[in-house]
Amino acid sequence: MTDRLSVSGGNDDWMIFSKTAQSGQKLLFRSRTRSPEVRAFAEQNQMMRVRCVLREDLVTDTGMPASSTDIEDYEDRLVGKLKQANAEVYLVAAVTGEGNRDLFFAARDLDDLRAAIKASDSDIDTFKVQYAPIGDIPPFLNMLTLSEEDLAKATYHGVPVDRSGGLLGKLFRR
Repeated sequence: MTDRLSVSGGNDDWMIFSKTAQSGQKLLFRSRTRSPEVRAFAEQNQMMRVRCVLREDLVTDTGMPASSTDIEDYEDRLVGKLKQANAEVYLVAAVTGEGNRDLFFAARDLDDLRAAIKASDSDIDTFKVQYAPIGDIPPFLNMLTLSEEDLAKATYHGVPVDRSGGLLGKLFRR
């Protein structure tokens, strides 16, 4: 199964969508959890959240980063270290909002991810990195997935559901 997966998701069928957080602010999701291969791997293994917490002065009133360059560079470094190590660790989703970018990874061995996090460390002071394993994986994956109902609403109301990355993908350089 993992022969078909890539660490970064390469050309996978990523979906980009937003949801409203309990705070009332928008969260922007980039997710490949609707992929049966990605979902099966995540459910059969372990997951971890890697959170990039932005400095307060770098967060807009909407909770989004004023600039995402440093976070994107960090994400690229982290994914690069995982590829270099040939680790069975896969980026499943990224969620941006409320002053954070959360990267969600599925892994056979979380130590591989921890090693990549340590190797990706830098002296950039625009954000701090926190990480924690995720316990109850199937319900958590549902939170990272655009529901069938929301997908139908988006299609029904003529709102384009961006499956290719499109404009938002370009904004995320993905």
